Amino acid sequence: MTRLGIAGIGVIGPGLDGWRDAAAALTGCAGFSAAAEVRTAVAAGLPPNERRRVPALTRMVLRCCEDTLSECSAEYPATCSVFASSCGDLVVADQILRALALPGKPVSPTLFHNSVHNSPAGYWSKARGDRSGSISVSAHDSSFVAGLLNAAGLVLCDAGPTLLLAYDALPPPALAPFRTLLASFAVGLLLVDAPTRWSISIELRDKALCTTLDDPSLEAMRAGNPAARSLPLLKQLATDRAGTIILPYLSDMSAVIDIESHAAG
Repeated sequence: MTRLGIAGIGVIGPGLDGWRDAAAALTGCAGFSAAAEVRTAVAAGLPPNERRRVPALTRMVLRCCEDTLSECSAEYPATCSVFASSCGDLVVADQILRALALPGKPVSPTLFHNSVHNSPAGYWSKARGDRSGSISVSAHDSSFVAGLLNAAGLVLCDAGPTLLLAYDALPPPALAPFRTLLASFAVGLLLVDAPTRWSISIELRDKALCTTLDDPSLEAMRAGNPAARSLPLLKQLATDRAGTIILPYLSDMSAVIDIESHAAG
């Protein structure tokens, strides 16, 4: 596959308020705890009536989108986008299920709107005023790689710079036994077809031993959230060294990602 540039990276997770926090944790310059707070904020570009509707998961996603673009050395006023999540908003799903169990089934239009899998993509489009194309995908624990492949495909098909955002959040107590996640996590990558600080190529192969992390807390995070399956890739990028990492994809395949670093010095 042709090499793609990574123009920006964003991360929101426990104690990680952006890519710089994540890079510090991944390179051993700062500690990591999955019990730390996940900080979010509503996108400044949303009008007040939209801000009131935004659920917690979408606030995390929008914050990660902003972080990704803020780390870019160039301006990208419009980008295609791919949003990848294994479960979507389980808190909203729980609220809808509870409403359906009540007399009259009082599901509010806002709840229904926020339950749609591409709802975060819609909020991001409104916040940015960007009408570029967007895809929302889900592939259970392989959602990050599925999103990465979709985003890479768009760039290679001349769709232009493409924002990938992968995310999943803690489920409510009633649904936790059915989908166990360690903590909420979101990661963003802006892929381009031009040279940047980092470049990658992706190849699908038969199932192979995946890359793991030496730090027990970070490894637990990697295994505990589908979006955090990206952590081995993020660690390699944080070290600014060339290398190859392997991420699991579906039940019988692996994504082999070759990374080159073009950092100054």
